Amino acid sequence: GMGADTAEGIGGDSNASAIIDFTQKPNLVVATFEDNQMSPDVFGYELKREGSFYSYPFLVPEINNTGYATISALIDCEYPNMYRREVINKTTNKTQKEYGWKATVGTKYEVLGEFKTAFEDGDLQILDKGLLEEMKFLTKNEARVTSRQKGATRHYDKLRACSLAWHANKFAELPEVEKKKLYEVPGQDQPYKP
Repeated sequence: GMGADTAEGIGGDSNASAIIDFTQKPNLVVATFEDNQMSPDVFGYELKREGSFYSYPFLVPEINNTGYATISALIDCEYPNMYRREVINKTTNKTQKEYGWKATVGTKYEVLGEFKTAFEDGDLQILDKGLLEEMKFLTKNEARVTSRQKGATRHYDKLRACSLAWHANKFAELPEVEKKKLYEVPGQDQPYKP
């Protein structure tokens, strides 16, 4: 799974991405990226490049504000495996699918909570020091004063990207090769067929 948190690319918060390997236990954060100078549209092409190294994992990109430019670039470069949310069209009153994960107060804390639980339960291994530092500083009280502490930012870009990558585990499908391994019975030549 892959998650992406978008930014303006003007030196403030960063465009960030993270990739999690769900095929091993515990799941492992295998790659992270952040850049605070890259424009959001160029970030879309960067996500396609990163995805190509990992067989195009299921991508959950944030859509808020700058995310529209990122998703437009992802559509333009034909990223093959991207999150779509259901929304009700205000004109037709019918349900339709739109690209991108929409951050609201409720969805943001739900995704961060699921990520926190996975890490604390030992289901997710993280070796990225910068990501671990962001996780350390994200508490309600410390979030207000993080700009005074070394290693902390007010944006938590990698953490947001990684929590979206973790959210991808609800939607990502195992490759066919991995699905076959699930049904292999040790010591037998033929895979088990339920």
